Amino acid sequence: MNAPQKDDKLFKGIVLTILGLLLVLFPVRVISLLSVVVGILALLTGIISLFHFIRKRDGSTLMYIILIEGIIDISLGLVLIIFPEVTMLIVSILIGIWVITGGILNVFSSAYARQLKQQNWWQYLLMGILIIILGIVIFVHPVVTTKTFLIIIGLLLLVFAFFNLYRYIKIRQ
Repeated sequence: MNAPQKDDKLFKGIVLTILGLLLVLFPVRVISLLSVVVGILALLTGIISLFHFIRKRDGSTLMYIILIEGIIDISLGLVLIIFPEVTMLIVSILIGIWVITGGILNVFSSAYARQLKQQNWWQYLLMGILIIILGIVIFVHPVVTTKTFLIIIGLLLLVFAFFNLYRYIKIRQ
């Protein structure tokens, strides 16, 4: 293996180790930081939209859409920056609702599959029930499930980091 590929394995191993440790040790702080970064990006895009509106005000519908977009982006950005933990909570609750909806759709699919006399209708039903239970857990305990999910991602990143560093050491030998 050539030198750039070796360096790539070392770099990936180091970066993945850092990210994995941060997610495992500080999941709430990492998600808060991400919220603030996304908030800053939303704030900047909103300000750019407002400048575009002010500079080009020609009375067209498009300009008013850009104005509304700018106001929404600035508002969202400020909420994400000022209340990152609340944002995490809201996103987790929305994910819980989304998962519950997916489970309900699986239950409906099982009824339809049963009408079509499909052998595996009960698998749709079982999967739908399990997905609904998961969604309820996420909805009822959004902070715990988000922290757990981030820790699991952190652990997976550490595993990937280990394999990259292991390959780097093997390549060097």
